[in-house]
Amino acid sequence: MRCELYSGVCLPAPSCELYSGVCLPAPSCELYSGVCLPAPSCELYSGVCLPAPSCELYSGVCLPAPSCELYSGVCLPAPSCELYSGVCLPAPSCELYSGVCLPAPSCELYSGVCLPAPSCELYSGVCLPAPSCELYSGVCLPAPSCELYSGVCLPAPSCELYSGVCLPAPSCELYSGVCLPAPTLYMNQKNSMHHSYTNNLSVSLSDHSPFLVNFNTTKLQDP
Repeated sequence: MRCELYSGVCLPAPSCELYSGVCLPAPSCELYSGVCLPAPSCELYSGVCLPAPSCELYSGVCLPAPSCELYSGVCLPAPSCELYSGVCLPAPSCELYSGVCLPAPSCELYSGVCLPAPSCELYSGVCLPAPSCELYSGVCLPAPSCELYSGVCLPAPSCELYSGVCLPAPSCELYSGVCLPAPTLYMNQKNSMHHSYTNNLSVSLSDHSPFLVNFNTTKLQDP
């Protein structure tokens, strides 16, 4: 057995480091300000030795992260971060606006609000995360396409507009503020509408035609 002697104290360690009357049985340690830590390596700052293999030092704080970003005395252990107004977020990238950093890969900024959408449409201080939208009267709908009329935007791929009403029919006829999606519609000179559905057959004539075929009676109707 062997021991190391210091200040009347013999420790049974095969080897130790001696500092300020204290002998630690570690094979190696780092000494600073009377404290010896048994770490193989450490970083020393302001009297504190941390056993991390590497750390970043700022304002007396040493974090054991392999890398960190330092701002306003705060070191975050993120591999990268964005710094703004004393706040560092550990996002790989972020957008900064009005002291707020969002960890979105991209965002749209409007009126102090940053949304993490890849794209958005901005109108009247509102940013919607839709890939595309139509804007009308301060309202943005996330439809890929829409028709706008009287402040209303409907997300139909196509529609007919009349008197503030937009119906999402692929085709329709419009009369007196009503859009009917019927395949046939006839409007006579007296502003009345007739539909002809008989035996699943129908005939549609133009609005300027003087008559409509009726398969029930096979007789021409004079308007």
